[in-house]
Amino acid sequence: MKSLYFPHDANAHENILIIELRMCFGWEAYGIFWAILEILRTAENYRTAYNINILAYKLHIDSKKLDDIVSKCVELDILQTDDNMLFCNELIERMKRLESKSFNA
Repeated sequence: MKSLYFPHDANAHENILIIELRMCFGWEAYGIFWAILEILRTAENYRTAYNINILAYKLHIDSKKLDDIVSKCVELDILQTDDNMLFCNELIERMKRLESKSFNA
């Protein structure tokens, strides 16, 4: 069974972009950001359909609030979109590094 683990920095909450996200939406946005990363981690190629209504349903959050938070994440470039897909370049890069270490162990 494939591990669902993914690494992240213990001081991620101190990243200036994350602070900017928190300044706009509070700690709730930080939790939502990490929940989105968890969704992306389990998605094929670490990408998911950029459908706010489906994501809002999965996260049990108002779709307007989620749209505002995701839009800010995209503006800050901590999440990216392309061809109606949502992804995180940083997560993809971290997973590539993790996978290359697993195969070289």
